[in-house]
Amino acid sequence: MKCVVVGLGPMGRRHIQVLKELGLDLVGLCDKSEEAIKKVSESGNYRDELFFTDPQIMIEKTKPELVVIATNSDSHFAITKISVENGAKFVFCEKPMANSVEDANNMMKICEENGVWLAINHQQRYMECYHKLKNIIYSNEMQGIETFSVVGANFGLAMNGSHYLGLAKIFFNDQFEKISAFIQESPIKNPRGERFKDPGGIIFCLTKTGRKFILTAGVNEGCGITMILSGRYGNIIYKPLSGKTIFSYRNEKDREQPLTRYGLPAITREFDMPQDDIILSTKKVLMALLNREEEIKMLAKDSAEVVKILAASYLSSENNGVLINLEKEEFFSDRKFPWP
Repeated sequence: MKCVVVGLGPMGRRHIQVLKELGLDLVGLCDKSEEAIKKVSESGNYRDELFFTDPQIMIEKTKPELVVIATNSDSHFAITKISVENGAKFVFCEKPMANSVEDANNMMKICEENGVWLAINHQQRYMECYHKLKNIIYSNEMQGIETFSVVGANFGLAMNGSHYLGLAKIFFNDQFEKISAFIQESPIKNPRGERFKDPGGIIFCLTKTGRKFILTAGVNEGCGITMILSGRYGNIIYKPLSGKTIFSYRNEKDREQPLTRYGLPAITREFDMPQDDIILSTKKVLMALLNREEEIKMLAKDSAEVVKILAASYLSSENNGVLINLEKEEFFSDRKFPWP
């Protein structure tokens, strides 16, 4: 299968490794930065004719079946459109899916109308550690989840926060209905350029069944990420960067006691979760795409909803944290946001 990669930054270089490991026919590598091209060229035995600085020229010339998009979000729809118009069968795009609700919806629409399979690289759905966490959440000991909190550092609500918004969808098996947020601009310049701003702050999401997701990205914080998952009879504290996990739950004999008896003695277990690296999890998503697995369609839909939540968060924050109903409000559908 002929494939190309657009965007040769750190994530683009990981995609190249994945494509090579899968034995696919790499026919084009593209980046507008000569420095990025040089870094890739020097890292392997690549022919000069593989490299391009214009994605449209590359795609029109090589006619790939698979296009991997590892550029900033403001170019994702345009490159997807070029790919579809030139006969691509698969588009594998980095997150965030787009920098506007309109672009995210148009990416799905143009792919659906032309029979092109689209995947967004929200890898958590394919990571073993999160499958194991979900099994614990719905175990007899915990019996479901009511609140999911992520306490993060200055990791960007779009670039990294989007992963946890997607993960919340997986854990809840539910639709988000209402959003409230307060956005804080990061005091640190974005390494991708002056035009990009990936803020911090706090996003509060409420599902249709009343479950809660709380995401904080502290712009003045810089140490680690902590996840807290709380259910009817137990809770989990999980450190995604190390795999350290603490699971506490009620004794079975105490489960008939009122929930207000939260101070009853609990059983506590500490253990390490298996860690999937970025290469492995990205490979799993790509293989699911190439195998046309139905879950890939849900992944694209959820990724578009994440863009909508991010847009709604700006709307809420700009209106003093007002609660936004995702089903009733207009979310600046054509407004372009500054995240990378």
